[in-house]
Amino acid sequence: MEKNYSAFLEKGILDFLQYAGDRESVIPGVLKTVFETILKAEQQGFLGYGHGERGEKETTNKRNGFTSASVKGISKMFRIEVPRDRLGLFKPVFLDILRDENEKMNDLAFELYVKGLSNEEVSTIIHKIYDKQLSRSRISQITREYETLRVDWQNRRLEEEYYCVYSDAIYLSTRRGGSVSKEAYYVIL
Repeated sequence: MEKNYSAFLEKGILDFLQYAGDRESVIPGVLKTVFETILKAEQQGFLGYGHGERGEKETTNKRNGFTSASVKGISKMFRIEVPRDRLGLFKPVFLDILRDENEKMNDLAFELYVKGLSNEEVSTIIHKIYDKQLSRSRISQITREYETLRVDWQNRRLEEEYYCVYSDAIYLSTRRGGSVSKEAYYVIL
């Protein structure tokens, strides 16, 4: 029998929001709880056992408290507790997804600005794609960050000599064991 988790979750969230009252102040708390629950579930899958489970475990790695991280959700920054493991091997995929989204948005804003769009046009496009509002000052800040990276790269110290490997291939018809097929022959200098 298939369980309907989404209906259960939806009912729980609606009940919580009705109980809490002011939704504007409650939503960051709900997001924080949801994000932390996802991270704990991800760690449980990584370690192979639940919190507080006794008995034989497949690994010697254990939970090791939490570390704090800032994440952005629905245009507000807030701090969440990210679970750690003793061996330091647990790297939450969920946090990478959140970071990737912001990096992609910043990259797009920069690319649009470089193509000659005004800050207002960039902000409008970002709003249409990501449903997030970027202020003119934020777009200017993004372009300044990229400009700093470009200048640093341009002014980096160059080595006296660089090694270079040239590689090329030519495909020739080759007979092997009674059949002919095209094979690549490589030239490397």
